[in-house]
Amino acid sequence: MEPVKRRDKVRFILLIGFFFLVLLKTAWVSDDAYITFRSIENFIHGYGMVHNVGERVQTFTHPLWFFIQSGANFILQKGLGFDFWSQMYYVNILLSISLSLLTVTGLIYLISKRVQTSIIVVAVLISSKAFLDYSTSGLENPLTHLLLVAFFIIFFMEELPEDRKILFLSFIGCLASLNRLDTILFFIPPLIYLFFKNQASIGKITAVITGFVPLIIWEIFSLFYYGALFPNTAYAKLNTGISRHSSIIQGLKYYQDSILTDPITLIVILGCVILVVYRKSYKQLPFLISILSDHNRQQYLDFLFDSCQILRSQNNP
Repeated sequence: MEPVKRRDKVRFILLIGFFFLVLLKTAWVSDDAYITFRSIENFIHGYGMVHNVGERVQTFTHPLWFFIQSGANFILQKGLGFDFWSQMYYVNILLSISLSLLTVTGLIYLISKRVQTSIIVVAVLISSKAFLDYSTSGLENPLTHLLLVAFFIIFFMEELPEDRKILFLSFIGCLASLNRLDTILFFIPPLIYLFFKNQASIGKITAVITGFVPLIIWEIFSLFYYGALFPNTAYAKLNTGISRHSSIIQGLKYYQDSILTDPITLIVILGCVILVVYRKSYKQLPFLISILSDHNRQQYLDFLFDSCQILRSQNNP
């Protein structure tokens, strides 16, 4: 990586500071987050990772985010004696803002490295309601954002040996999947690309399996503890009896609402698709497949991936 000039460092700091002020002003905690809060309260008081004491049901969808919050609140409550509920709200916001700042720092400082491009990117991120709203919200999104940026940075590190790169990327994909299981769809295409690039090998297979060991351990634990591999919300949202036609209509309404209330997000996603195809950036095609694989349900993540790709394209025309 080329060193960043001192003058540019100051500009980067100002950009990050501006993003922080906007994030602080718009920070919030959604009602869904309080479902996790209840499980955290029971967990740190010794009643188990459950919403209702005595009922082994996984009501949260983000084990990694759950454990991070549990650890922070356990230290504050048991170690420092803070009041639980007032502390939980502010700790959640503090963790979310910290992770979001790290995400934007990695995005503009390690991927962009150009002040002009970074200004545009920060302006676009702030203008995206889908991204900004879920940079706090109390849910797992900020941690997923950070892991996505870390994945993108390591993916394009040419100096890393292939087996080691696959190991690191598999581990990041594993952490992101522990943070929310369906985000694994974003990491599968790039990992498949690297796996079959040049030649598949035993070393690559070992790297992938080793990287995903924590997820395997969690799923085994979940099966024994909760009696299911997936959180309860997954079973509640699937097989609802809603017809395919109705689902398609609702999907079209989703796009209509997004265009009306948050046009910048869809414009950036479409622009990224066109840019990758036009420039024939074949190494970025796996990420394009990742974007299309789960677009309707993970739009804010698509948006972040697109920002990474645009920055990468600016640096490598």
